[in-house]
Amino acid sequence: MPHSIEAAQAAFLPIHFGIGSENAAHRFAVEWDEDGQSREGVFIPRRDSSSRLNALLGGRIVAGVHHHAKFTVQEDRDNLKIAFTSDDGQVRARIAARVSTEWPRGSIFGSLGEASRFFEAGSLGYSGTRNQGRYECLELRCESWSVQALAVDQIESSFFDDPAKFPPGAATFDCALLMREVKHSWRSLADLSCDPDGRPQAASSLGV
Repeated sequence: MPHSIEAAQAAFLPIHFGIGSENAAHRFAVEWDEDGQSREGVFIPRRDSSSRLNALLGGRIVAGVHHHAKFTVQEDRDNLKIAFTSDDGQVRARIAARVSTEWPRGSIFGSLGEASRFFEAGSLGYSGTRNQGRYECLELRCESWSVQALAVDQIESSFFDDPAKFPPGAATFDCALLMREVKHSWRSLADLSCDPDGRPQAASSLGV
């Protein structure tokens, strides 16, 4: 589920310098067991940013490796168009959508509220690093949570349309949500390390 945030100001290094940027992340909802409890979050295999500072510091000081990309954004009260292409040519995506009061038929979610609750639960995000088997964690904290439904007129993603990653029909579009002017912050949490078989290592090895 790629998403783009206009003029993002996360609570890692760029916010201290007042730098706004366009950012996109490809995210997968995941569940795992930790200390006998079921947890929810997202795995982020790819991040792209219009900020060269994010791309330079990503995976070093800024959590998650960032790839530089060129973004084009057109937005008014009811319409939104976002497109980006990464400098390395590996990823491109675009969406054209309109704010809507109707929920799309065929969605796996029964309503806007159900979809909203699902995404709100995925506040923990784990991103790949330059070290295999190690994942950096950021927690999204919102003072309030409010989303709107979007009617999508056009959507493309070279990531999800790649048959080498997803066989035809394995990844299909479901719905689109829009958040605006939501006060939020980001908090860095302990990294997650896995052994070669993908099993999480003991908490002591994470510096917890």
